[in-house]
Amino acid sequence: MWPPTAATLRESKGEPRLLLRLLLLLLLLITGTAGRGGGLAVGALAGEPVRPDESMYGVFSMACTYRRVEVEVFVGSLRATGFGGVVQFGVDKAVDEEMRAYLAANRVTVDSLPCETIPLVTPEQRALPHGLWLGGLNQARYTHYLRWLAEHDFERVWLLDARDVIFLRNPFESAPHNLVLFAEMPTTSVWVAQRVSACFGDEISKEMMRTLRYNLCGGTVYGTSAGIAGFAREMAGVGKDMSLTGAQRRVCHVNDQPLINYLTYREGIRAPGKLRTKNLGAVELHIMFHGPALTIKTPRVCEMFTGRLRKNGNDTGDLAIVHKWNKCPAARALARSRFPTLPVDKVVGNSVSEELKFKR
Repeated sequence: MWPPTAATLRESKGEPRLLLRLLLLLLLLITGTAGRGGGLAVGALAGEPVRPDESMYGVFSMACTYRRVEVEVFVGSLRATGFGGVVQFGVDKAVDEEMRAYLAANRVTVDSLPCETIPLVTPEQRALPHGLWLGGLNQARYTHYLRWLAEHDFERVWLLDARDVIFLRNPFESAPHNLVLFAEMPTTSVWVAQRVSACFGDEISKEMMRTLRYNLCGGTVYGTSAGIAGFAREMAGVGKDMSLTGAQRRVCHVNDQPLINYLTYREGIRAPGKLRTKNLGAVELHIMFHGPALTIKTPRVCEMFTGRLRKNGNDTGDLAIVHKWNKCPAARALARSRFPTLPVDKVVGNSVSEELKFKR
């Protein structure tokens, strides 16, 4: 019986080993030995929640040419959730002092990178060491992510866009099994298919359009350290393949959206849910409005988000991250009400309907 009663203790006088076991169990519960952070705290015995060791959690993003106002909503809303873990940005070496001071004050680790975009990949550039053959930072960032993972002992990591992400709650409340991906559209993007056709071949592009049910977002990726490392390696590898097969086409060296969708096509990911893949291991794919992150890519998603806010009195439930919030009026209004001290109205962005005129 636990906890031991007075009767139990009286009966145990003739059984010193039983009493010793009870005392050792009590000591174990108080001090705790399970897990990295030392296990149970005394507060846990009193019913208080025990916070995880967030120093093992990381949020990675690139903010190379950005000014303070362009990342303040990202950083400010994240810290407002109470998240105390690692936030790491790639920034330009020439980042201004105001930006650098703001990031330091909010405990953001910065890594100065060569942020310029190479318009065309020449044969000489292809011969450079792995990671330098890529044309744009959207593709090259995965080699930097791999380096950051190697420099710190992470358990969980988010890969996120910096300018158009807002946090509504701590994004690490849910634990990933390995790798978590998020769809942004319930169909393959024509724009992505055109890039895949130009850079990998028309037959592959047609097969993707025929079989893929969702367009995945490269701006919201979550996983364990091992899951994210595997994903980053595969993305870097696909980027290199694209740069080689895409010859001198500039469109093959700029964006990573074609890469993530080609990669999921290659790995056999065709529908939401949990599945096992050859190179990415266990993958969980969330459709829109499922899981901790949402990308407001289309007018329909914006309408649905607006309707849910009205129905639930602005309660967003377990949703932790809204990507492209600045393209939906209801999301922008929610951000303004949740974070009145952040420069929400200074974050520019076309509406989703305007953006789709240029990029579908």
